[in-house]
Amino acid sequence: MDVKSAPFNDTSTKYTFATLSYVALSIISIALSSESGMATIWFSNAALLIFILRDEKRMAWGYLLVCLFSAFISNVLMGTSVSVSLGLAISNVIEILPIILLRLSLPESALVGKIGLEFLRILIYATLGCILAALVAGMVLFLAYHVEYSAAVIKWFAADFLALVAVAPLGISFTKQNWQEIIKRNRLIELTIFLVITVLLEVVVFVFTPFPFIIISLPLLISAFRLRFFGTAILCLIEAITFLLLEYRAEILIAGPYPYFYNYAPIIVSIILLSPLIIALLVDQYSAAMRESRKLSKELSYHTTHDSLTNLISRSEFERQVKEIIEMGMQEYTYLFCYLDLDRFKIINDTLGHAAGDELLRCITDVIQSNIRATDILARLGGDEFGIVFTNISMSSAIKICEKVISAIRSLKFKWDGKAYEVGVSIGMVHFFPGSTSFESLMAKADVACYTAKHQGGNTHAIYEDMKSEASLYHREIHLISGIKEAIEEDRFVLYIHEVKSLKKDMVMDSYHEILLRLIDGNKMVYPAQFISTAERYNLMSGIDQWVIRKVLIDYGAQLAGLSNFSFTINLSANSINSPYFIDFLMAVLEETPIPRSRIGFELTETAVINNLDKAGEILRMIQMYGSFIALDDFGSGLSSFNYLKYCPVKFVKIDGSFIRMVAKSAIDKSIVESINELAHKLGALTIAEYAESEEILSVLYEIGVDFAQGYAISRETPLVDLFVDN
Repeated sequence: MDVKSAPFNDTSTKYTFATLSYVALSIISIALSSESGMATIWFSNAALLIFILRDEKRMAWGYLLVCLFSAFISNVLMGTSVSVSLGLAISNVIEILPIILLRLSLPESALVGKIGLEFLRILIYATLGCILAALVAGMVLFLAYHVEYSAAVIKWFAADFLALVAVAPLGISFTKQNWQEIIKRNRLIELTIFLVITVLLEVVVFVFTPFPFIIISLPLLISAFRLRFFGTAILCLIEAITFLLLEYRAEILIAGPYPYFYNYAPIIVSIILLSPLIIALLVDQYSAAMRESRKLSKELSYHTTHDSLTNLISRSEFERQVKEIIEMGMQEYTYLFCYLDLDRFKIINDTLGHAAGDELLRCITDVIQSNIRATDILARLGGDEFGIVFTNISMSSAIKICEKVISAIRSLKFKWDGKAYEVGVSIGMVHFFPGSTSFESLMAKADVACYTAKHQGGNTHAIYEDMKSEASLYHREIHLISGIKEAIEEDRFVLYIHEVKSLKKDMVMDSYHEILLRLIDGNKMVYPAQFISTAERYNLMSGIDQWVIRKVLIDYGAQLAGLSNFSFTINLSANSINSPYFIDFLMAVLEETPIPRSRIGFELTETAVINNLDKAGEILRMIQMYGSFIALDDFGSGLSSFNYLKYCPVKFVKIDGSFIRMVAKSAIDKSIVESINELAHKLGALTIAEYAESEEILSVLYEIGVDFAQGYAISRETPLVDLFVDN
């Protein structure tokens, strides 16, 4: 077959089939007619209506010719004259014309099985066609056979309208899906019961009841709610056929003296059939609306609880499920909470773009899902972060699964633009039991453990277990860091002073005080040893130093300036030495303070100076330029060459306390202290022995010739503000 001729042949086949169907149904309609000579039902136009509505829009006009030809042939075959046959054929064409116009206004595709509000439009257009056709056909019959015009119009309309109501709904709504739905066991039994009841009731009431129509409508109205539109359409067709058979046997149509029913029975039956169809249509529309509402609600719920990119549950839904486990989980089960953070994902996402990043996340999701159990909960928490909850699992089994996930992601070769890229994953793990924790606590601990895994190089896991685990220690550091930041913002540091006293009588400076720091945490005092190292590690000490400098030199400046001969030192950390902004800050404060600069000193640790000798030298020279003095703290702890002292303009050298503690009992420590003391003096610096805790140590220090001492043998720390009370 030629390709170009295929559409034509297909169209010809449809038109031919429609023509043969029209002629055959015309003969059947006449065969079911009573002795009156006019058909009680005219199936042909109803069938042609179905052909028009179920076919494509472009086919619509062709059915006008099909109708004209088929109606003419049908009437000629039934012995009607050519002129009357032509008139009646034109009447049939007029009847289907509104349906063709309607079809042209509807969507391009065929209306296969589409029963909705369109059915009401179809019914209105088709009814209009029936009325117009009846008016024209009545005139043709009146002119040809001199029949009563009104009776012919009513009879013609009744036959067409009954066929329209009985046949069209089933023909339009028939689909494979609807058919399969109705022949399901329960539906088929229900349909059969309604069919039997309807047919028996129709036979009985037409024979014995003077007003049968109300009674026979009851099962149809019930079926509208039970069988919906398609099932009700089947019942309507069966009831119409039953009515035709009863009408054909006119002697059992109505018992008693009610023959006037005979004239209007088709129209009344049509109305009876139409009522349940409209009810079924409304029920279907309501059901469809409810289904759509449930579908939208389900979709909205899904989108609310799921991540649109990976289709995993969202963070909020993950939180809800975890909280549910915490509150109502089985006590005999053990659970493991995991926090996953991809390694090197940001590099790929920033370099290749978000499209590549999104595709990578989908690949990672597939990898994780294929390596965990079906009972485990997996969620995307945001960005490149995922969460997993293992239920009813031992720690060793969970670790094996996590190791499989890590290995699978590490082995993944993500290809983009012809190149392969690799990523890794760090996993933080927390073991928990229902009722023993909170979601927020689990997230915080798992996050800390994940950071620990990243700190170990990534592509590994870390477990937050007890107070000694690395993840737990890091967690405490995080809390401490948060506390330090809050203390700076909320002014929760307290300043103390500790006296440094001369051991010799001929010193120009008899004593000075070191400014010390304490942190107030609720009702307890936190000492520097508990937070200084952490603050230095996370670059917070520069902020603390600036707080102390501003507090002492500016806030307490006027009061300290009023204390004659009160000198003091402020400690500077390595963070401050390394900060590019610290020198400018310190110069500005020294310019502003009312305290004589000669009474202001600064202490730097030996290791801080050695680690950044150039920057430290710059700061020390600036301090000296302003007339302040410098003390080098913890001297000797660095075990480095003393050569750098030649380049550091220090006034005091504080000998590390580790040597002072045993100076009275250890000859080695005493020799080290003697050496440092001698060297410092040769370099022009005065020496200070810290941790002078006893008279015995002081006696040895006198003997060695150390210039100053600091420790509990001299005095204890006191709050700085006590100075102002005493004065």
